[in-house]
Amino acid sequence: MRQLVFVAALLAAGTAHADWKPRITSQTLTTTIHYGGGALSYSVPGDQFNPVTNLRGKMNDIPRTLRGALDQFISSNVQQFGATFSSSSLEGDLDILIAPQESGTTLTTFSGLSYRVTTRFTGRKFGILSYDCYNTTELKDISITAQLGGPGRSDSVKMTASPTSSTNCDANIGIVPLFGDFVINKVEGIVDGAVLSKVASAISESHQYLYLLPETNWLNVLVRPEHQIQLPNGNYFKIGEKVHEYVPAMISNSTLRVKFGKGANVAGLYDAVNPGAPIMMGDVLTIAVASPVLPFSIVLSEQAEVDWSWVCQLDRPPSDFDCYPQ
Repeated sequence: MRQLVFVAALLAAGTAHADWKPRITSQTLTTTIHYGGGALSYSVPGDQFNPVTNLRGKMNDIPRTLRGALDQFISSNVQQFGATFSSSSLEGDLDILIAPQESGTTLTTFSGLSYRVTTRFTGRKFGILSYDCYNTTELKDISITAQLGGPGRSDSVKMTASPTSSTNCDANIGIVPLFGDFVINKVEGIVDGAVLSKVASAISESHQYLYLLPETNWLNVLVRPEHQIQLPNGNYFKIGEKVHEYVPAMISNSTLRVKFGKGANVAGLYDAVNPGAPIMMGDVLTIAVASPVLPFSIVLSEQAEVDWSWVCQLDRPPSDFDCYPQ
């Protein structure tokens, strides 16, 4: 009882800063289809397997493969500089533009991502001077362009980025900046064939799965045959039937703009007095179809209901010596 009173007093005084741990109690994925001034929405459970949740999982293949290819590139090349790979991250929301070409191929452009990698250099120089350094290299505003019309090839994929490099050392040595220069030169020369080959393979596979195959492409998955939209004049338009009928024509003649989002993006809170919102929302996917056959758009959004627990620190078990968690 004394502990509860003490916690209440701390909260009242505004001094009970600690961390908040989220627990998602339910998830819902809602698809909204827009056409001709009308809209239709439907929802599915976001925490159960269904075609929509399967589609969401497949969406992550492209950024996951890109990060893996870049990680492997860095790891294999940093060794020649006497360093080790420490950590990496891929940030941003993937933006995809898919446009058919007169040659029968598809020009696909990926943007919106930035890559950050940290490597560590330790050792001795001249046998007497020890050093411990960290190099951080960033590839900002990554843009990948792929010409697809068959199996992905490394020579059909181009990648550009804005690279920067910085080094923090406990001693003044000259070897570490060389690695940053090496990465920058590689990127300005468009990385290397091994990276692009893996990226091309991932793009080609995802392109087939998400765009071409009738049973799995995102238009067929998100727009079902039975869907109808009520238009402003009161009439119902059978959007589902038309999409499934015209998918081949739309693939050949339409430009698709696909924007990925993080959805509800539930994460722990550090050093906060109050918990996060009990309901969190965000877009997972936005698709705009610019088609002479059937122009429409789709928004896939996520809603998560969250319970928050007050803990001393998210990164380790609570301790009564630090604070008094609920």
